[in-house]
Amino acid sequence: MAAGKRMQAFHTQCQRCILGIRWSDFVTNSAVTEKTGLPDIRAVINDRKLALFGHVRHLPEGTPAHDVLQASVEAYAGMVPHPGWRRKPGRPRCTWLRDVLKATRLTAREAWTAADD
Repeated sequence: MAAGKRMQAFHTQCQRCILGIRWSDFVTNSAVTEKTGLPDIRAVINDRKLALFGHVRHLPEGTPAHDVLQASVEAYAGMVPHPGWRRKPGRPRCTWLRDVLKATRLTAREAWTAADD
């Protein structure tokens, strides 16, 4: 089971516990969500990732977090730090930036300029 599905299952399980619904009661997940009125946990996490991306983007240049994010966006867009630079061999890990780009469905450059708005 993917991490997102596990988080959603845990979130629903917590809602059931709060509402006092036992495992033997037949109540659908959609009924539980409708009763609590809470948003999907994955949507909340994506919104917070995007908010953090925008916050770091608006930090002044020279701030380490801003500079690292800018270098990551440039590397993701294909601009290498220097001509002899090479990525370490092996499968690249899923990074926070990749998660943000997946959530926004934008390219790295588009996300960088969109965070300006």
